[in-house]
Amino acid sequence: MSKRAVYFLLDALNLSVNQNMYKMLEKNIMGFLYVFMLFLMPSCSSNSNVEEEPEEQETNVSSIKISAAAEWIYVSGKSEVSAEVTYKDASTATPNVNWTVNSIGSLSNAKGVSTTVEAIKKGTINIVAELEGVTSSITIEAKEAIPPFSGTIFVDPDIITSSDPSVLKTVNYSGQGSRTMYDRRVNDWVTVNAFLFDVTFDDGLATEVQVNPEFATKELAEIEANIYALEAGRLPKILRKDVNAIWIHKGVELFGGGNNSLLIHTGQAANYIADGILEETLVHEAAHTSLDAEHAASPGWLASQTADINFISTYARDNPTREDVAESFLMYLAVKYRTDRISQDLETTINGTIPNRIKYFDDLSLDVSPID
Repeated sequence: MSKRAVYFLLDALNLSVNQNMYKMLEKNIMGFLYVFMLFLMPSCSSNSNVEEEPEEQETNVSSIKISAAAEWIYVSGKSEVSAEVTYKDASTATPNVNWTVNSIGSLSNAKGVSTTVEAIKKGTINIVAELEGVTSSITIEAKEAIPPFSGTIFVDPDIITSSDPSVLKTVNYSGQGSRTMYDRRVNDWVTVNAFLFDVTFDDGLATEVQVNPEFATKELAEIEANIYALEAGRLPKILRKDVNAIWIHKGVELFGGGNNSLLIHTGQAANYIADGILEETLVHEAAHTSLDAEHAASPGWLASQTADINFISTYARDNPTREDVAESFLMYLAVKYRTDRISQDLETTINGTIPNRIKYFDDLSLDVSPID
């Protein structure tokens, strides 16, 4: 090393030396450089801007196992998914962590396990769970929920029968008068000079039977009034509370409910009687009259629909805001008050398909006399 280079190095270190020291350094320059490097390296290290890499944290999670029901229902859509977390330290193991995958593909987090829906489409949902760097995934195959019945009035003819008690008290003719009724034969409202009958029931309720004048005489009209007043008396009290009128026409047309009334076409009634389902049909229609307005769009009912996933019938599924209450209520009566008349398989099917709707009705503590 030249004399100039040594002086330059010393000057850079803010050191000054005399001539004798320089000669000594010049003779031992390699040793000086070795000592210098030992001196300089710690200083450079302490002033470095390079961050130390963090130590890798050890995870206690050994594995995550995701499981789900065999089928995810995409019609109204949900499936329970669980993540079973296994820890290296078995003493800290946790029970299954449950989420709900719903129709828009979201997952709710639970117990610290992060969950995401990777993809969602009709037929397939991919789910990934992660905890402490350990991940697991599952693919759910989605299938459509198939209601067990087409319509519930056809399910069992013995839920209510013509031999069951009726709370009918009196049927009194009050003359003829102008009444506006719906007639399915023309699919419109008609105003007629109807035969009128005041009907009372033992439980304090009352209604008016309005018979189309096409029955010709008061006597023939009275036969019809007595038949359907007696049948109305077999209906649960909760279903008669808003029935202010019973309309009776000839013709083979479907019955109807709503508008504070029951609509009866006697030609169709003969078919229902032959099939043993007249009473079941009247339950359905009276449910429209007395339950729909309060319950069909209520938050509790809508929540029970969502929670159940499926519908009890295709008729209810295809008309969820208009027919679901009426279709479900008859089945509620069957599993709550008529288990001695229905099969075990039918009871299991109803309870397995609409358990939350059954609970919804049960929680209302409805007066279903004279059934109970």
